[in-house]
Amino acid sequence: TMDRREGVPYTHLLLDWTCADRAGTLAVRGTLFPDAEGYVKGTKTIATYDVAGRSGSAALDAAHPSFSVEQTWYERFWEFFRLGAEHLLGGIDHILFLL
Repeated sequence: TMDRREGVPYTHLLLDWTCADRAGTLAVRGTLFPDAEGYVKGTKTIATYDVAGRSGSAALDAAHPSFSVEQTWYERFWEFFRLGAEHLLGGIDHILFLL
């Protein structure tokens, strides 16, 4: 589904499938809009998963295009903390609000 939040376009895409072979660590990679293609830049993808008894969310971007579902909770927390800090520091209106 398409939506807008704070004037920014958002898309919600649900993917559900079964892996044929679980012979390794499961990883999620998000390269839907690579910066190199030049059309869309600076995208963030929030992936939420529920796999083999593990669930959580991870933030994907050009610098961090993939994650393993084996990541610890504090590794995922750090990704969201970094994403939030970038969001706050990226807009003067956010900084002024904090002041």
